[in-house]
Amino acid sequence: MLPSLGFALTRLVGLLLRDVVLTRDEVDGLMAGLLTSGAAPTGRTGLGVWLDENADGLGREYVGELRRNYRSKLAQGHKSKNRGRLQRWE
Repeated sequence: MLPSLGFALTRLVGLLLRDVVLTRDEVDGLMAGLLTSGAAPTGRTGLGVWLDENADGLGREYVGELRRNYRSKLAQGHKSKNRGRLQRWE
C-alpha cells in the first residue's frame, strides 16, 4: 500500500473515531525504517506468547491519542497557553 493512501485511510478512521490515529511524522518515521534495529532483541517474551497471555483484555477498550494525552487534562480545567489549541501536558 502506498504511504499516502495508508495515511489517508487512517485520517478517515480518525474522523470516525474523533481521534488522531497516525500522524504524517509517524508515517515518515515508519518509511525511514526508524522502527527497525540491527541489534539483537532485548525482550524476553515473544509476541505470540504475550498475545496468548493477554488475549482476554485485547480490544476490549479503545483509548485514543487525544483522550489519553489531551482531553482528560482539558476536562480537569488546565489552561493552554496556545489559545485553545491542544497542548500536551507531562
